[in-house]
Amino acid sequence: MRKLLAIFLLIGAPTARPDSCVLPLTAGYVSDDGTSVVRIEFGWPEDLDPAPRQMPTKCVASIARWNEKERSYRFLRSVVLRNRIGPSTAVVSNDARFLVTFDEFCESGMGENDVVIYDLEKDITISCVIEEFLPKAYREALRRSVGSIYWREQHPYLNDEDRKVWISPHPYGKGDISLVLDLTSYSITLWPPQPQ
Repeated sequence: MRKLLAIFLLIGAPTARPDSCVLPLTAGYVSDDGTSVVRIEFGWPEDLDPAPRQMPTKCVASIARWNEKERSYRFLRSVVLRNRIGPSTAVVSNDARFLVTFDEFCESGMGENDVVIYDLEKDITISCVIEEFLPKAYREALRRSVGSIYWREQHPYLNDEDRKVWISPHPYGKGDISLVLDLTSYSITLWPPQPQ
């Protein structure tokens, strides 16, 4: 029985992923007031193992805004995202100027795209890793799996009035803090401010 299990594990190991995730083809997000929508089509880079199904090689976000006169959404633009496969979640501003994506699909807190800010008006992209904004003691207290660090608790909230995204870190971290992403300065700070 042990030999059979060992053979099964050796055969299945190359195709196994660190965490169990069901890969979607697309994801959709709506701005707070419903006037902007984003549809993210997940990609599968050519350098990865064969795709689980027919997929494009790049992750692309298509953004549309509500047109009251036509009573429908009107396409604004498409953007190739930094994510290799796709983000785990995203928020879009009411005016469709800002798109913010979080993490790499099925690899939370493990890559260079933990937070990516897209200023679509100025054509600026800023990418951050959690080491840049979460204190070391906080990160060390977070729950982990083979492929993820659970640093966010719930869906981020974008407040369009002050152009800030509020992120609730996971409660396993030390302290009662929030992360504030300022879209006008492209910065992430802790709230309340922490001593250095």
